[in-house]
Parts: sequence; C-alpha cells; structure tokens
Amino acid sequence: MIRFLDKERELSLMGVLFDLMHDNMEEVAPTGLTNEWEKAKWLAEVVPALKKASRQIVLLYCKGTLAGFCMYYVNGGVFMVEELQIRRGFRSSGVIVELWKFFNRTIPGDTRYIEAYTDAENVYSQKLLGRLGLEMVGWTADGRLKHFRGD
Repeated sequence: MIRFLDKERELSLMGVLFDLMHDNMEEVAPTGLTNEWEKAKWLAEVVPALKKASRQIVLLYCKGTLAGFCMYYVNGGVFMVEELQIRRGFRSSGVIVELWKFFNRTIPGDTRYIEAYTDAENVYSQKLLGRLGLEMVGWTADGRLKHFRGD
C-alpha cells in the first residue's frame, strides 16, 4: 500500500522515518555523528519544509509493515525526489513498482522531468535511478552527490 503522510496528524512518524533513513545511509555514507544530533537537525529542517503544499511524503507499506518512504516536491515541471528510502528486506518486494504506479496516477501531467541526487558512493541508488530511466547529468559543487534527470 502506498499513501501520503497526513501532515496534520502523522508528524510523529518523522522520527521513525529518520531512523529508517539513518539505518540505510549509515552503511553507504557514514557521517560519524551521533544519531540523536542528526535526527534533531533533520527534523528541524524537514518538518517546517512540509508546510509547503508542494512538498510531500509518501509512505510505503508491505503486508502492513512500513517498508519505506519517499519525500518529494513538484515545482516548475520538475518532480524532485529528495529522499527515497526502502528498508532492507523490502527492496525486492515490488514496493518500488507500486510507488512508480502511484506517482503515475498522482504527479501532475504537465511535469516534464524527474530529478534526484544520490551520494557518490551509493551504488544501489544509482542503479535504481538508471533502471527508472534517469541519467547522471552532473555533480553538486562539493562533489559528494551525483545529479540525475529523466523524462
């Protein structure tokens, strides 16, 4: 099941979403910072950003278990995926296919591009973006993230 995070009633889930993201990213790009410091910083940035109508979080469920989430916005014809996290053990469950179908139904029809950034060391994400039809188009100024784009 794929559904939107209810921004009015479910902000308490944000800590759980951070923990899922942190667990996934710690193996790919460890920061060395404490989980609680990172969580506080992430929550302080993301929760206020969710007040914008264009910024959404979609929750991914598989057999009643939270399998992941996707945070994104659509602006100026660009569908920007800011965060896509799928819990280990669910990455081959078909949840990404269901997510893609969900987006095909919900993203505005005049959207021209999908874009995403991924850590330079995150080979899994880079392969997934390639399978979804995105190509690398550049790097961030600091050289840490690869920029992907697709039609």
